[in-house]
Amino acid sequence: MKEKDIQNIMGPILLKKQNMVFPNTKAIHKRFESDLVRVNSDGRVWEYEIKTSYSDFKADFKKVRKHISLKAGETGVNYFYYLCPYGVIPLCDVAAPYGLIYIKGFDLHCVKRAKLLHSRSIDIKTKDRLTRSLGFKVFKS
Repeated sequence: MKEKDIQNIMGPILLKKQNMVFPNTKAIHKRFESDLVRVNSDGRVWEYEIKTSYSDFKADFKKVRKHISLKAGETGVNYFYYLCPYGVIPLCDVAAPYGLIYIKGFDLHCVKRAKLLHSRSIDIKTKDRLTRSLGFKVFKS
């Protein structure tokens, strides 16, 4: 299963719950691309980092600044999840405050709930960047 396959399964599920959904955007971290971002009507933000292999998961921790910022509540992300095919990431390797969701076919299973990183809602500038990022995807040549 590839990242795009997982996005194509997860995206519509999130949209049905009245969320805004943004694939592959740098609007949240600027320096790092988010695989899938969800924003609900209250302005809460979930980031889903999609991993298709264990080595890809381990490589994510080379983004030291991103993880320091997430854990300190310095980003617009309220909840951070790893999303992967069933069993790719062992539960014991996902430390707090992160969550873990397994996907098998079209079934999702939340193995570990993410902890709240901060309680602020998304600011209008970040929301605008997210919206523009989606527009660029739609109109790219």
